[in-house]
Amino acid sequence: MPTVLLWHGPVGALVCGLSSALVVTVLSVFALRQPVVARGYARRHLTAVGVWAACYMAALAVGLAGFPDSVGFAAAAALVCALPPAAAAWRGARAA
Repeated sequence: MPTVLLWHGPVGALVCGLSSALVVTVLSVFALRQPVVARGYARRHLTAVGVWAACYMAALAVGLAGFPDSVGFAAAAALVCALPPAAAAWRGARAA
């Protein structure tokens, strides 16, 4: 959710941070509670979440420091942040 780069102030940071944390938590609990899970799925999921978090924090740090109102940077950052879960889903689909 790199759109937080376009919404300034503490309210934008709070809303985006809480909604991101909620989405990650709900999806993690859902994925880990499934009765039939492929071998290594939990590790793949947690790795994807960790890499996504690193990409997200890097995008926020670079965006807030160098590109505070850039729609283009926010769009590129959103694509970069979408890569870890997409890669995990692609690998999971190929393994099944």
